[in-house]
Amino acid sequence: MRKLATGMLVFALSCMCASAQTSKMAVEKSTMTGCMTDKGGHMMMMSKEHPDGVMLMGSDKIDLKAYSGFMNQVVGTISTTGGTPTLQVASIKKMTGKCGAMAEEKSTMTGCMTEKGGHMMMMSTEHPDGVMLMGSDKIDLKAYSGFRNQVVGTISTTGGTPTLQVVSIKKMTGKCDKGSM
Repeated sequence: MRKLATGMLVFALSCMCASAQTSKMAVEKSTMTGCMTDKGGHMMMMSKEHPDGVMLMGSDKIDLKAYSGFMNQVVGTISTTGGTPTLQVASIKKMTGKCGAMAEEKSTMTGCMTEKGGHMMMMSTEHPDGVMLMGSDKIDLKAYSGFRNQVVGTISTTGGTPTLQVVSIKKMTGKCDKGSM
């Protein structure tokens, strides 16, 4: 009888420990930018920080499948219990372009150009955080800084910041005011 009582006590304590470990899962608020794909019926996002992917959980208000195949920015609560991290999506924003082999596309943009950290950037209503512009020997992008311009080129979204290889540029009327696009 004593062995049975001791066995039950050990079992109860092990259950309590397992329960306590489960409740100590790491949960944190997170913003993540990366490519979203449907893998085995689960929406996954791959990024530099999570090359194997984070499983995304949507809600009635957010249809994650509409964002599949694109570079997106998600905000939510990430949980790291077990193997694959899971992110409960609170909001999502589609970034420019498609992921993977389809990551480059021809694009025309109009917006204000400025120099940031040694790089030429263009801000527009579609890209409020900016697109990094890459010039060539024939196009001196710095001459267009501070003005509203129209650029044509190939945009790539394989990293965090979209990059546009400029093929042609046209200065539009007027200088850019601080905060204008």
